[in-house]
Amino acid sequence: DLAPLIVEALARQGARIEVWRDADSGAGGLGQTLQINVVRTPVVAAGVWSLGAEYANAGQPAPNGYAAVSGRFHRTDYSFGANLYSFRRRLPGHRTLTAGDGRNLGHVIDDSPRAYVQYAANGELAHDAWGGRLTAKLGMSHSLYADRSQSRDVDTAGRLTGRAANPYSEGKDALEVGLSFDHPLFGGELKLAALATRKGFDSAIVSTSTAPDGTLWARYAQDIHHDASEDIVRATYTRNLGRHRAEFGVESAVNSLDAGADVSLDLGGGPFPLHIPNANIRIVEHRAEFHAGDAWTLRPGWSLESRLAWETSRLDFSGDTTSRVRL
Repeated sequence: DLAPLIVEALARQGARIEVWRDADSGAGGLGQTLQINVVRTPVVAAGVWSLGAEYANAGQPAPNGYAAVSGRFHRTDYSFGANLYSFRRRLPGHRTLTAGDGRNLGHVIDDSPRAYVQYAANGELAHDAWGGRLTAKLGMSHSLYADRSQSRDVDTAGRLTGRAANPYSEGKDALEVGLSFDHPLFGGELKLAALATRKGFDSAIVSTSTAPDGTLWARYAQDIHHDASEDIVRATYTRNLGRHRAEFGVESAVNSLDAGADVSLDLGGGPFPLHIPNANIRIVEHRAEFHAGDAWTLRPGWSLESRLAWETSRLDFSGDTTSRVRL
């Protein structure tokens, strides 16, 4: 039942309700003898928020929370939101080393303190402009994870026989910006849209093993990064034709990916690089698409949908590999 929701919306956003009858309504040309005019308040807003913290075995509080607000300012609708999530935890462990014949060789004592934090925010604005509806969107996020894992090897007498450290960290970033415009045209609806997306990822680990006196046995280092982008422009036109709903659209996009990796190994005589085939590469795609579709309503509850599309794509590779591919 939508009646309670409608009543609540009017109570929150309605300034007054005007009822015009007969000639006073000014709607005689539309064949109406009664017109109801709902006058809304020029400004309305509502929101929600939450704030808390996680306290785990790391002994430090990790805050968490979110906030969101939405409303209208005259002819502009808006909504904004943000959230925070984090944790700090320790994951200790104890392992037993056993020989093939079942003899106890010692133990490995692990400690893995780790932390994670993520921030995110988004917003949207919608405004009536140029006879249509203009909408702008923005979203962004950032996260960071760190693990300071380390271990100690001891024999059956409890003597230290070796150490290992594996600190690892990774970060992620994302940004998305969008703009769209909806406008009635020739009895149908035209929608124009543009979208830009950026994503980044990077990680690093240094895995080290040493003797009890600190002598280096081996050190492995790895750094990886990925940066991706996507830019899209799109135009779509839809119109109802009797029991048919026709759609025509065109889209163009440029996508890219930059990937890189630096890997090295040190066995005590100094680090030397390890070559990973195609680890450092850039890929750029140029894509275009045209499509036409039809949704035919055969009877209530049944429809037949058809779509015809043409797409072309070109991939350009550079870096460790250089080539061009057309699809």
